[in-house]
Amino acid sequence: MTGVQTCALPICVAIVVGVGLAVVVAADVGVVVAVAAAAADVVVVALANDPDATVEVTGNSSLSVGPNTINIVVTAPDGSTSTYQFTVVVLALSNNADILQFTVNGIDALTNSSIDVINSVTEATVVVQTASSNATYTVSSTALEVGENTITVTVVSEDGSVTNSYSFIVNRAQALSADTGISSIKIGQDSITVGSIFDVAYGTTSVSVDVVTSDENATFSVDGATGLNPGLNTITVVVTAQNGDTENYVFQVKVALSNHIVTGK
Repeated sequence: MTGVQTCALPICVAIVVGVGLAVVVAADVGVVVAVAAAAADVVVVALANDPDATVEVTGNSSLSVGPNTINIVVTAPDGSTSTYQFTVVVLALSNNADILQFTVNGIDALTNSSIDVINSVTEATVVVQTASSNATYTVSSTALEVGENTITVTVVSEDGSVTNSYSFIVNRAQALSADTGISSIKIGQDSITVGSIFDVAYGTTSVSVDVVTSDENATFSVDGATGLNPGLNTITVVVTAQNGDTENYVFQVKVALSNHIVTGK
């Protein structure tokens, strides 16, 4: 037996479980060795102090969950026998299908029900830690479509008797609009055509320009509608789309040079 040559008692024992090696003095009454769940057999290596004695091991195969008695019978050269026992306890498979950690894109999915992400996020990053290291889990598709996406983690206990599901919603935003169009430009009640000239009375120093964009999420600004001078004045409407694209719409306002001139359009 590796590492053991003699011991004070009539017999020394090593029990090999998987890659582990536990040394057990089998003559100790009540010695118990716990082994992993689902272990069906253990290898027992017994060494008697009398090199001429023979050793027989029984009870170390076809193990059941719970305590199993291992018998070691030592037969001396004169035919006398001694029996030593110890107990191997096979642990039960866990029925724990709980999780300790479930995050989606860094958000705690156990204390939150959903998250909103921008359109450029196309994949969810999911981190899961089960309460039992022997439980298994699967994660539904983490690819994100525009709109509502449900991410589901399904945990199965080690013994297969319990299945728990945990869900979280990821809302992926629509793509930002690139619409820089306009529905109308007006000065007062008059509609303005891009590139046209709009006449106003002598002495007019400003006009109020009303703009309606094609996309309600677009914004606009008007440049040149104040500080008007007699003659032609350039007005520029700048429309900014939701995604940041811009487009300019230009027309002119003509201020009469004299109040003796009849203005018209």
